[in-house]
Amino acid sequence: ATVSPQAGKALRLDLRRVGDQVVVSGQADLTRLPAQGADVQLKMSVPGQVVSTDGDAAAGMLSWRFPPGQVTPVNATLGYPDPAAPPVAGWGLLLFGIVALAAAGVVLLARVARSRRPTRARRGY
Repeated sequence: ATVSPQAGKALRLDLRRVGDQVVVSGQADLTRLPAQGADVQLKMSVPGQVVSTDGDAAAGMLSWRFPPGQVTPVNATLGYPDPAAPPVAGWGLLLFGIVALAAAGVVLLARVARSRRPTRARRGY
């Protein structure tokens, strides 16, 4: 995703979810920007914990400073659980319930099959 149409390919920034993390990646291509009088920065507020970054992180804020005349990468990984995902405990209880029902079904079928089996009289030799 491009940050703004005016920026063209000068600033590319992608955000994607990978499990319980949000990965920020991209680059700032300032090779066409004159070195004199330029101070280019990117700052973003983040709701999760910063796991890693090649920028600066402080108090829920990520920032990068881009030197003019260079291509600079932008990378960060944020710990941010998916609010729409069900909790792990809920999945564990659901799985336990399914296994318990399956086990109860097997035991019930075994008892029914055993009670229907004809008994043979013992033969003495």
